[in-house]
Amino acid sequence: MTTTTNALCHPPVGARVLLQPAADSGEEPLELQVDKALKKGADGACVLLAPCAPNDGSSTYVGKCYHHGDRALANEAETLAVVYKAAMRAREEPLVPKFMGVAKYEAEGGRTMGLLVMEKFQCDVKDLIREYQAKMGRPLPIKAALQLCEHVIAALQQFHRAGRAHLDMNQGNIMFSERPPFRIKLIDATRALPLQVQRWQTEPGFVGRRVTMRGAQAFASAHTFRGLQWCGREDLCAGVRCCLAAVTMAAQDDQALRAAWKAVDATKEKYGRGPSAKWNHPDMAAACEAYLKARGETDKRWIGDICALLPESTASEFKLWLTALLDFVDECPFVAPIPKMYQNATDPIQEMIALIDQGPDTYHKDDLETAFEEAGFVVPKPTPPPSPSPQHEESREEEEIHEEEAAMEVEWEGEVQSYLSSSGASASTEEEETTRKRRRGNVKAYRYDKALNEPREEGGDDSDESEGEDDLAWADGVVERGSRKTVGRKRRNITV
Repeated sequence: MTTTTNALCHPPVGARVLLQPAADSGEEPLELQVDKALKKGADGACVLLAPCAPNDGSSTYVGKCYHHGDRALANEAETLAVVYKAAMRAREEPLVPKFMGVAKYEAEGGRTMGLLVMEKFQCDVKDLIREYQAKMGRPLPIKAALQLCEHVIAALQQFHRAGRAHLDMNQGNIMFSERPPFRIKLIDATRALPLQVQRWQTEPGFVGRRVTMRGAQAFASAHTFRGLQWCGREDLCAGVRCCLAAVTMAAQDDQALRAAWKAVDATKEKYGRGPSAKWNHPDMAAACEAYLKARGETDKRWIGDICALLPESTASEFKLWLTALLDFVDECPFVAPIPKMYQNATDPIQEMIALIDQGPDTYHKDDLETAFEEAGFVVPKPTPPPSPSPQHEESREEEEIHEEEAAMEVEWEGEVQSYLSSSGASASTEEEETTRKRRRGNVKAYRYDKALNEPREEGGDDSDESEGEDDLAWADGVVERGSRKTVGRKRRNITV
């Protein structure tokens, strides 16, 4: 049986695609080959791409194909480019994938398939949770999950500052980079939409559940289920919830919660899916409110399960901060994205991390990097600068010695010439010295002062009184120059 691109929704393994660089980059097109299929999702499929030419290096990329054609590809490419450039302008590390370009593949039947090519990652949060629990036999450390929350909040702030809402926050869309620094990056901006909130707005408009319930709804905010206009708080709520769920999700395995979600799903089917779905019907509104009520009861047990993993001396205060965090992200006011919104979400997280660090020693003090390594992954480290060779060190020492000897010779020569002039030296000697200085008409005469380690113009204020004060100051190791204090060394008097 022949496998076709129509069945796979991506080019087959071994197929070659041509990556077209940006028009203003001046780079040549790069031919890539499909090494293997990575995963298939609701929006498309991902494949691993490697350069065909051996001299192109060992860099590998990820190519994403789309079920919904070029329109979805263009939307995600535009979003990633906008967020990436906004982060670079702010001189921050971009927390979205680096967009390499669009590759084309000629499929069977003359159909052209586009692939969005981006940088490759190590794993997502789902992989981290699975591998850590398999190797360590315990839940992810709470401190690691809280630090993951901080990373996600910072990434969402970059999204919102660029004028985009992600609208599909889940554990599979939070990836870990292969290159330093060790940070997470948000992927899958297929459902991302521009933020349309105005600065003067204080209340959200109703845009409909068919618009807001676009992405994964396991961690979606209450505003999403109510069809309210998005302003970034929806991403914040879903991001924090999916990070905390990395510790434990035992409370979510609740019969009442499952039944409420099945009612929401059944109502979706009743009123249709797709663009013509009528999810604003009162039945749908009632089903969503019943689900939110059941989730509120589940959250109480969820908070209790997380706090039960900590020592009693820490758990009670930790519970207050954790409750405050979830209350804030659930009921965050409708405002245009401002730094205060993200700071209010980060403050409780930092307080909880401080409580864990100050409490008794448990494995929950392990940070995110430690948990990442214990799960079997590699924390990318920056490449240290090359250390100088011994020959280079020796040559540098010799240069410093020569510089110091040259400086001593300058001071010695100045003192000798001064002595000869004042002691009645011959006229021919003084004439030769004058001629030598005249030939260097553009250079002022200097003598080297070891005390200040810098040249001093002849003819300046060089009285015995000021020189004596300088000597005393250098003896103490500090010289006052204007408003600065400079630490120096004792003056050495050289006698010829």
